[in-house]
Amino acid sequence: MKKNELSKTIREFRDRYFRFFPRKATFLGNHDYDDMLGKWNREGVREKITFLEHYRDLVKDYLEIDALVVRNIIDSHLFHLKSIRPYLRPDFFVEEALDSIDTMIHLLEKTQDRETMARLVNALVSRVNGFPLLFEQARDWLTYNTPTSRNHALRMVAFFKEFLENHYRPYVHSLNLENDFREKLIGVIPFTMESLSRFAHFVRTLEVIPHHHPRLKRPRNFYRDLFGKKYMLDYTPDGLLEVASRRAAELVADMKEISGNDPEGYYESLVKRNSLPYSENGLNDRIMRYFKKTAKKYLEFCRSSRLVPAGEEPLIEWTPLYKRASSPLAAYIARGPYETLKNRGLFWICPAREPLTRKEFEEQRAIYNRQMMNSMIIHELVGHHLQLDRVPRLRREAFKFSGNLSFDEGFALYMEEVFAQEYARELKDEQEASDMLFFQKKAELMRVHRVYVDINLGTGRLSLDEAVRYFAERNALPPDTARIECEKYYLNPGVASSYFVGKLEIMKLRDELERKFKDRFSLSLFHRGLINYGSIPIPLIKRAMVEKLFKAENVII
Repeated sequence: MKKNELSKTIREFRDRYFRFFPRKATFLGNHDYDDMLGKWNREGVREKITFLEHYRDLVKDYLEIDALVVRNIIDSHLFHLKSIRPYLRPDFFVEEALDSIDTMIHLLEKTQDRETMARLVNALVSRVNGFPLLFEQARDWLTYNTPTSRNHALRMVAFFKEFLENHYRPYVHSLNLENDFREKLIGVIPFTMESLSRFAHFVRTLEVIPHHHPRLKRPRNFYRDLFGKKYMLDYTPDGLLEVASRRAAELVADMKEISGNDPEGYYESLVKRNSLPYSENGLNDRIMRYFKKTAKKYLEFCRSSRLVPAGEEPLIEWTPLYKRASSPLAAYIARGPYETLKNRGLFWICPAREPLTRKEFEEQRAIYNRQMMNSMIIHELVGHHLQLDRVPRLRREAFKFSGNLSFDEGFALYMEEVFAQEYARELKDEQEASDMLFFQKKAELMRVHRVYVDINLGTGRLSLDEAVRYFAERNALPPDTARIECEKYYLNPGVASSYFVGKLEIMKLRDELERKFKDRFSLSLFHRGLINYGSIPIPLIKRAMVEKLFKAENVII
């Protein structure tokens, strides 16, 4: 295939890809399919697989990096559809229904153009009107349920219904909308409530089987295939657990050195030193002020130190009520690479429950402290925002709609360590510097614990309750928070491991480039090169950067 033929094939694949996966199109800022919901009955899944396999055949022999990126996108989806099979879980259909709605609601806030507003309102109403058909398609697949999938589906429905009942109407009235648009948006409330209630009732009628049931047993090579197909990495489950165990030992040794051989006591005093003051009400005001002030400070440090190219600030907002079931701490929602509206990336923070008793505050003190918030800001802002906000300027088409999680999450975890090291050197307060470095080690250790939970829960070596207990005790988390996290890991195998695996591969690449280019190497240039690739698999970035260190600079417009 010639280069111009490859470019044409990639554009054709992108357009058909968006039609088959309209939720992905909306998320990436392509609004040609906003009025569609995915087709997820048996026929729809077969059509998706046929489409993906056809385009895989078209690019399979081409060695250009663009073709390899497209092949990875296809392989990831095929593995998801054939091996993970999310359509066998009720929570998948709730996510499919609700996930793109938040993007469209956010866009409504940002547009002043009547024509665009009309299109968004009509598309949002069309999506909601498609709920019954989508939920009917679920009946094509669903005959049983696990406690985790059932609880997650019902929790998301409950959160969204509460949002509709108590917050949606005043929210719509707060928007600068014409009356006919406002009436359309408010008019969907009864219909949406009824659709969600009917599906929740159906979910409750399904047989509930335990997580260790033979029907849920995964193939022996499941995780090896997952890492290979999704991340293009060669890891076996036991091999990765061994690497993670070694890293855990290194982190514990570092924490002992910082703490004077008493990491538990040091962490307890760190939480007290850095804790926000208790008040029954008003805690959320202090949390939001701290996040906004510290985000500005960290962005300015990135600019002045040239640690990583820094763009404009994201919008920092509270996590929408209906997303708190799946995002109990913080999340980043990138600006879509195809977005024509002038929106910005979104940094969501989950607020504290108010009023908050002193006992509840003490139980969750590990969350309401400055070092925990610093870590979230570094991960979501310095890691995700500064990387993903550059994607819309990428020249190469395939790079724009590739979203490889091992690089996204690996880079954010990598930046937690690098930023903490560089920033701590500039701090005049030695205690503050020690606290920052200690907490970074502890935060990375939590990601290593995620690998343990991900693989052992996914292979049936741990029950969900055992995983929750392990994760809560090892990371000083409230049991409810640990349960939500572990349920996410169970429902999305490989995601929890992507943080550690991605960071590990980035560190290997950095070491290799530093050895090869010696004096020509610098962190600033390395980071600039990395984020100019968007979110493609790390082995493909490595191939290009080892050939020529900063070749990636040519990717940006």
